[in-house]
Amino acid sequence: MRVTVDLDTPAVGDILDSWDLLSQHGDGIVWGRVSSSGKGVHLEVHGVASDVADRLRVAAGDDTKRIWYDGITHIKPKQILFDRKNGNTAQEWTTSHQDVIDRYRQTAPVALRRRYLQVCYPVCRRYL
Repeated sequence: MRVTVDLDTPAVGDILDSWDLLSQHGDGIVWGRVSSSGKGVHLEVHGVASDVADRLRVAAGDDTKRIWYDGITHIKPKQILFDRKNGNTAQEWTTSHQDVIDRYRQTAPVALRRRYLQVCYPVCRRYL
């Protein structure tokens, strides 16, 4: 079974932590890309035991609304990551975490600064 993770406006450390955790499961080969908005990162690993998949998504920081929706729906496929959204296209998949981080830094500098402020100064969360 595959496990997909959608990280919204992650800090670079969040990407690395999730990548490292996913690499310890399944076939150990993590695939990543920058999302179509340029403000998020998609990660994926294959060959994960089905009894571990849901807990792994939570531990790797997958979007909580996405996890919730996958849990209540019975019609749509689970763990969908969109290639295209709002006229934008997600970047190509790669197995290099450094490539994903470099691309993310180019497309999401505002998101990175916002995330930095949210982590360092929690009082800013309501203004960002």
